[in-house]
Amino acid sequence: MGSELISSRDGLGQLVSIYSAQFRMEAVYAILILLAIVAVVLNQAMNFAERYLLRWQPPARR
Repeated sequence: MGSELISSRDGLGQLVSIYSAQFRMEAVYAILILLAIVAVVLNQAMNFAERYLLRWQPPARR
C-alpha cells in the first residue's frame, strides 16, 4: 500500500508527495493521521457488519 500511496497521480498520495517535497511535515502528518482514522473507522464498521450478518455463527476462537 505504501508504494501505491506515494506513486499516485492524484488524491492523498499525491498530496503526501507534494507536501514532503516542500518539507511541509505538518501537512504530511495530518494526512497520515487522517488515513489512520479512516482505517480504524472502516475496520470497526466491517467488524460490526460481520457480527450483524454472521450472528448465527459462534464467535471465532483466537
